[in-house]
This record gives sequence, structure tokens and C-alpha cells, in this order.
Amino acid sequence: MKPKILVVEDDEGVRKSTADFLSSDFDVVLAADTDEGFNAIRENNLMDNQVSGHQIDLIISDISMPGLVAFNGPDMVEKIAEAFSFKKAIMPPVIFMSAFVPDDAVVFSKIVFFGSAFFKKPFNLFKLEEMIKKLLERRQWLLAGRTAN
Repeated sequence: MKPKILVVEDDEGVRKSTADFLSSDFDVVLAADTDEGFNAIRENNLMDNQVSGHQIDLIISDISMPGLVAFNGPDMVEKIAEAFSFKKAIMPPVIFMSAFVPDDAVVFSKIVFFGSAFFKKPFNLFKLEEMIKKLLERRQWLLAGRTAN
């Protein structure tokens, strides 16, 4: 079974090109805003019966996006982290991407706290894939340690 990646990006071209590139090695779930992203995580990872579903293993999120659940990618990830904490589950790694480096201190602190990596747009898809593989290896190691205890 291929690892499942959630791509949350409001720019359709970036969302589609990222998904097209990654789809040979990963199952890719697409979300156009923070509402769709949060719902995808809730549906795939936070249901009571997690045995039957294939959980999302990694999140790629734009920083600036519309949505009612959260005002931007870091806010969405914060809400996801709160839900994971409540379920005592291991949060998937997060790669943030943006055309700019945010100057808002609160947003920046959430990126540093919740993010595993940051890619400035435009980015090299091969480097993104390399980072995804490294983060998924680390996640497998964490999950293996958790189940061994």
C-alpha cells in the first residue's frame, strides 16, 4: 500500500502539478482550502474505526488559503494537532509551502512548531519528493517505537 499524502493548496495549478508528480509513488488526497484539508484528515485519520481506513501519512499545506475552519494552513494544522492530541495519535509530518516567508510572528511560530519542513514556491518537485521520503521514514520509526511499547 502506498503512503497517503494530503495536499492542501488553493492554487489549482500547483495542487494538480504536485499531485501528478507524486501520484506514481503516493496516494494523493487533494484539498482546495483549509476546510477540505481538515475534513480529509478527520475522515481518514480520526474516525473511531481506524482499522479499515488508510490514514494520511503526511500533509503538504500552503500557508495562505481561504477557509472557515482555519484562516490559513498553520491554523488548520494547529486544529488537526489538537484533534490528534485528543485521540492520543501521532500527528503526520507537515510540509508547509508558500511564495513568501510570513512576517506575522504568530503564523511564523506555528510554522516552526508544527512544520517538519518549509518549501518556498516555486520549488523543485524532486527535492519535495526527497523530503517526503525522509519524513515518512522518520514517521515509520516513530510509529514502530510506539507500537513496541
